[in-house]
Order: sequence, then C-alpha cells, then structure tokens
Amino acid sequence: MQNTSFFGNMQWYHFIILLVLVQIIIGLITAKSKYRNYVGQILVTTTVATMSVIYYLLSTQFPTRGATSRGSTAATVPRLWIMLIIPTCIIFLIGIFRRKEEPDEPFGRMDIVFGTVALLVISILSFEYIGYYLASALFLGFCMYLLGYRKLKVVGIISVTWVIFTYFVFHRILYVPLPVGKLFELFI
Repeated sequence: MQNTSFFGNMQWYHFIILLVLVQIIIGLITAKSKYRNYVGQILVTTTVATMSVIYYLLSTQFPTRGATSRGSTAATVPRLWIMLIIPTCIIFLIGIFRRKEEPDEPFGRMDIVFGTVALLVISILSFEYIGYYLASALFLGFCMYLLGYRKLKVVGIISVTWVIFTYFVFHRILYVPLPVGKLFELFI
C-alpha cells in the first residue's frame, strides 16, 4: 500500500497507530470510571467505530475507474456498511452511558473465542480451494454450532440464505465476483 496522506503529512499507518493509542486510553479511562462494568462493551463498540473510520479513509484511495452505470465503485459497499455501523455504535454507546445495557459478563470461555478465530482462519484459507460461498456457509454453520445453537435446520437455512444474499448483492448487483474455488472451477 502506498504511503497515502490523510491529514497533512500524517501517513496512514501513523493515523492507525494514533487510533490504537486512543483505544488504549479509552480502555484505561473506562476501567477507572463509574462505567468500569461496561469496559468490554465500550472497547468493542469504539473499536468497531474506529475500524470503520479507518476503512472509510482507506476507501477514499480506491480507484474510481470502472464505475458501473449505477455509479457504484469499489468503495460503495464499504461506505454503505460504514454508514450503518457508525450510527449503530453511537446508539449503543448512548445506551451504555444511560445504563440501559446490561453490564459486561464476567470473564468467559476463551475456548469459544479461540475456536471462532480458528474457524475464521480456516474459512479464509479455504476460499482458494472451495470458494467463498461454500466456505462462508460452512463457517456460519460451524460457528453457530460452536456458540451453542443446536437447531440444525435453522442453521442450514441461515447459512444458505446468507450465501444466496451475498451472491445476489455481490455478483448480480455490484458485479463483484467472489472466489468460487479450485474445486468448482472444474465445473465452470
């Protein structure tokens, strides 16, 4: 990635480091405040909002050539998501500060966290071989099962619905081909 300047001579990686430091400061301040029982929720929410800002800034560097007749570019989908994510984070933070949200759960099961991360890594690595569609359906199914949801019919319906939704949005509407994988390239 080129050294793109967002604010004067501050490079993109300097800005990311600055945002990480801001997150650490938010965590330290929250841990010492009357909202210490909400530190996890506040950090996750502000991290999601921070990542959204970073992705928005990165999307300003996406090429605009090849825009479709509908005016969409490579930056369209990230910006649409960001326009939904940031207001949602703000609404959630307002709920926390008004104490309408439940306090954080006590330290939980890290095996589920590591299992989810492992499933995510396996899913991403499998894109090349089995494609995005099958990998994401399997990821959703296994993740839901790992998180304790045992109604397999519902898990299957959600996974298939997600694949159909992403196919229509990315392939049919935005003309963004997702990887089909080496296994399915044999049949195409």
